[in-house]
Amino acid sequence: MAASSTGQGLMFSRTLEHRRKFHQLGMVAAATLFVAGVALIATSTIMGLDMFQVIEANRAPVFAGMFIALVALSLLCLVSYYMVRAIGWFRSR
Repeated sequence: MAASSTGQGLMFSRTLEHRRKFHQLGMVAAATLFVAGVALIATSTIMGLDMFQVIEANRAPVFAGMFIALVALSLLCLVSYYMVRAIGWFRSR
């Protein structure tokens, strides 16, 4: 909140406050999903490398799969963010 010259805070409109809260909630949902997804991808990649005892020549497919999983995870995070924002938009109407 910004302070006015009289010392009292300026209030945001109810709609703007509602949008801001759902923006923050969307960011938290996307960040949580991203952290959990990266942990799962890293764990499965490490286990895959250990389990198959992959020689250096055969690591490219494993890392390509990891890259594809990270791209899919990023898209899923964007979808989750915009889903939360859409819910907030419909609730404010």
